This record gives sequence, structure tokens and C-alpha cells, in this order.
Amino acid sequence: MRWLSWLLLTLCSFVWAQERQVIPLRYEVSWDEEELWGILLGVSIPARPTEPKSVKLPSVSDASFFVAKFADGNRLFAVAKKRNKFILYADTNGNNSLTDERPFEMRQRANKMVAGPIPMLINLGDKKVTRHVGVMFLEIKGKRVPRRSSLFLTAASRWTGGLNWEGKPTPVTVLDRNCDGVITEDDLLILGSWTTQGKQLILSHELMELIVTGRYGGQRFPAKVQAGIDGKFFRFDVSPDGEKLTFEPLKVQAATVQFNGERISLMVEGSSGKWLLEGQGGQLIAPVGDFQTLSVRLARKDKRGRIWLVSANAFGPAAPRFSVPISGTTFDIEPLKLTLHYGQRGDQCEFWLDIKTANGMKVDNLVTSSGSPPEPKLRLSSPEGKVIAEPKFHYG
Repeated sequence: MRWLSWLLLTLCSFVWAQERQVIPLRYEVSWDEEELWGILLGVSIPARPTEPKSVKLPSVSDASFFVAKFADGNRLFAVAKKRNKFILYADTNGNNSLTDERPFEMRQRANKMVAGPIPMLINLGDKKVTRHVGVMFLEIKGKRVPRRSSLFLTAASRWTGGLNWEGKPTPVTVLDRNCDGVITEDDLLILGSWTTQGKQLILSHELMELIVTGRYGGQRFPAKVQAGIDGKFFRFDVSPDGEKLTFEPLKVQAATVQFNGERISLMVEGSSGKWLLEGQGGQLIAPVGDFQTLSVRLARKDKRGRIWLVSANAFGPAAPRFSVPISGTTFDIEPLKLTLHYGQRGDQCEFWLDIKTANGMKVDNLVTSSGSPPEPKLRLSSPEGKVIAEPKFHYG
């Protein structure tokens, strides 16, 4: 019976497998400073009184300098204050100079300053292309903390096209998520609408339901990926210049993985490369083989009907092993393990918590549809049992 089930799964995957498709994608500027999406950190350089060496700079004072990595090398950014306004300079042509660049006046949005879209001329192989980015600048200063500033790059452009998905024309959007000008597996492909009309980006039960069912803002994939979604196996491959998407169905020997939850997303890596695997209703169809688990995102409801969403990651040799035999297996990340750390800074003692899954992955996000989990409590006692202090933890 197990062999019959495997045969049916393989045949279903083969029947679903439509023809290979090669879709042209068109580049377009897309910038909305009210909704800064596609955010990625640039490599920040702390503000300093001395100017970076071997770089031609404009005549500005009190400037903060940053560098960000692009496909053809590092680019310098500078933010200066002039007549109570923040001015941005960017090395848009890659000539290691800011003196020939026009300044961009930054606008305030909440507690940040933004500018965009900024056209960046990039050498991509044997051709030059223009990519657009947005810039967000944050400055923190106060009486008790030294001045600190950070600069972020955001996607201010995208590639769009259409794919025949399960017999229906479906929009496709590709984002250069890390804003380096070239499309790799680190970037994002969205199948379906990339926005959900009328939905606020706040943590609510309705929003969590959309996330759990995969209906919030379309399905998201790396721009280059092998994927298995609800037993359907395929490959997406966006060309480095973003101008072409190749969709290819795959025939895979697969087995059933049971899990406790409503929806699961795994990124695993084995001899056949990396796989993005998703399942729902407590069942995941995965390729047979031995893998390392790189990331997991699990959503499930508790007895009170609240939805819990946990995300965890692992890197390098520390990534836990995950084997899928032909007979199937189970995947479980519980119970979660909490570790208390402490250290001393001057006359103060600091405490912090690490959360790990049962298989050793580091938890980086744990939320519920009813808000953050209760803050843990800490009690400090003397060896004689006398309570010295009961400090509180906070999220952040």
C-alpha cells in the first residue's frame, strides 16, 4: 500500500507538471515612500569626522558615510545636514566619487528620512544597466547614548510578467531584495498579487489566517529555487539581469512528512541542492533523501484558537539533519528550549534569552494572533533564598 501511495504521488506530480515555460519580464520603477517594502540593510560605516580615503567628496560638513555592495563593487553613500535639511549623495555611476553627483533632498516619514528612487548605473557582465533604489536614513541621539546613524537600501523597482499557473494566467513579480543590481537566489519572486488590497500590516487574527493559508500577498519564493508546494515539484530560475523567468516542472520521488500544525515551510539542502518545501493540514510532501534543515516557518493553532507563528534558522555545520525515507517520517521542532544568558557591564548586570527548537535551530520570531507572548519573569535570589530583585524582560 505504501508503494501504491508513492506511485500515486509521483504520477500526480507528473500529471500536474505542465510544459516548461520561458517568460519575458519587464523592468519598471516602483517606489512608494509611504510603504517601504523590500528592505535590506546596507553595510553601514559609523559617522566619523575624517573622510574616507581615496574617495572624492562634496564640500559638506557633519556627514555620515556608508558603503553598500553592488554587483560591480562597493558604492559610497553620504548623508549631510544643510540648513536643517538632510541631503543624500550617492555614487550612482561607480566612479568612486561623490563630487559629480547631484544631491537628493531627503523627506521625513515618521522617524526616518527617505529619498528615492535613486538611479544606479551598474556594470552587469558585458552591458550597463540602470537599477533604482530607495534610501532610508535613521539617526539616534540622546543625552545618555552617543549619536548613531544607519542607512538602509530598499527596492525601488521590480520586474513583472505573467505565468500560466495551473491553467490560469497569473502575475509574477521579481524584486532585487538586496539591491545589488543582479538577481540571485537571495532575491524574491512573488507568484500572484504582491499586495493584499485593503489589509493593514498589523498583527491581527485575520492577518495571521491569511498568512497561514498562504493567501497574503501571493506566494513568495527565492528568485532561483527548487520547490515542492503541496506535492507539486518545480523549479524557478530568473536570469541575472531579471529579464527572463524559466519555469520547469520536476518529477521527484517523494514521501509524506507529518507535522503538528496548520502550515509549514522548510528550506532544506541535500545532494540535489536546496529545496523550498511547503505543506498544510499537518502533511508535507517532500523529496526522499538526506538533508540539512536551513530554516523553518510553522503556524498552528492552540486550544484557545490563537494562531502561533514561529520562525527558526540554522547555518553551516550546525544545521540539523533531516532524513526523508520512502516510508515517510515526522518533523517536530518542539519543545522549544529557553536559555538564560547574563553578563556585566560596569556596575550593571544584563540578562537575555535565547530560544531554540528541539533540533537546535535558533528561533528569530515567535508571535501570536493575540499579540506577543507573555514576557518572561526573572527572580534574583541570594544563596540564602532572599529575593534581591525581580527585573522584567522586554521584547526588542
